[in-house]
Amino acid sequence: MGVERAAGIRMLTLTLCALWSGGAVAASLHATVALAEMQGSGEEHGAISLSDHHGGARIRATLDGLPSGPYAVEVHEGTSCGISYESHPGPEGTSPLMPRPAGAAGPEIADAGVITVSPKGTARQTFDVHLLSNVDRFERHAIVLRGERLLCGVLD
Repeated sequence: MGVERAAGIRMLTLTLCALWSGGAVAASLHATVALAEMQGSGEEHGAISLSDHHGGARIRATLDGLPSGPYAVEVHEGTSCGISYESHPGPEGTSPLMPRPAGAAGPEIADAGVITVSPKGTARQTFDVHLLSNVDRFERHAIVLRGERLLCGVLD
């Protein structure tokens, strides 16, 4: 068998396998998350990834060195993780200025669940969000974790 014919057979086999499996490759995005600060990103505290999974998204988080408690996960338009302050009505006796990532000044695109940081300051969590799909549309968007600290990263 000639080299060209063997290459053609391999290409046909790969094409048929792709068609048989649905033809789509699951998208996967990753971000290193760090404290959001006035001048951009601060100390890194882990990573978060989004991948297509059964018509929704699978989120995997690995976080370290954070105060314990819940952290809401949000996807925003924009790619900067420096913070600005905006006026936000809060409970009496609290500051009316709330930090938010400056690059996330665009609308929040999606609430993606909650990650719980343990009393040891760590989180190793995997969960599915059925309302999110086609995660590749979130490439170059900010992923924000809001809890006792504000963390941000850009999905690539």
